[in-house]
Amino acid sequence: MKEIKYEKADGSEGSTFVLEAGDKVIAKFSAPRKNEKGIYDSYSLGVEGNNSDETAYVRLSKGQGEKLLKLGDLTGKTIVAYEYSNKFGKFIGVKVDILAVKSALAKNNKK
Repeated sequence: MKEIKYEKADGSEGSTFVLEAGDKVIAKFSAPRKNEKGIYDSYSLGVEGNNSDETAYVRLSKGQGEKLLKLGDLTGKTIVAYEYSNKFGKFIGVKVDILAVKSALAKNNKK
């Protein structure tokens, strides 16, 4: 993930993260949250930080956020960022890692 530093309204420093191709993160919340403060709509999603007790917030584009909203409850699911290109250029897409979900289900069924 790429970290971006910014100045908060109170003057303190904050950080946000942007997914890069190949990143895998585990969602801590059920759905992305919409942010309408900027010029363009965007979303953010709380994911596990360096240790599972920390929460890092990943900034998502409008398209990434809307796609994840359609996938139902994301809590505990692995989100994977991938690169794709079309006639307009290269972009980062997001998807839920189905193999990670199946693996977690298999572990739960063995208990």
